[in-house]
Parts: sequence; structure tokens; C-alpha cells
Amino acid sequence: VSQLRKIKKVWGESVYCGLVHEKTPLKVKNFGIWLR
Repeated sequence: VSQLRKIKKVWGESVYCGLVHEKTPLKVKNFGIWLR
């Protein structure tokens, strides 16, 4: 469970960074759907 939490934390941070740096958040959305 702790490993899953760690992965979720890293994923959340990467998505946040992607939203900040990416002008079009479409790629980030697709990445989030793919991860689910």
C-alpha cells in the first residue's frame, strides 16, 4: 500500500509539473486517463 501511495504522489507531482509547463493540458489529461 505504501508503494502505491508513493507512486500516486510521484504521479500527482509529475501531472502538476506537466500542467504548469505544458501550454496544452490535453497531453496531461490523456496521460492521466492512460494511467487509470
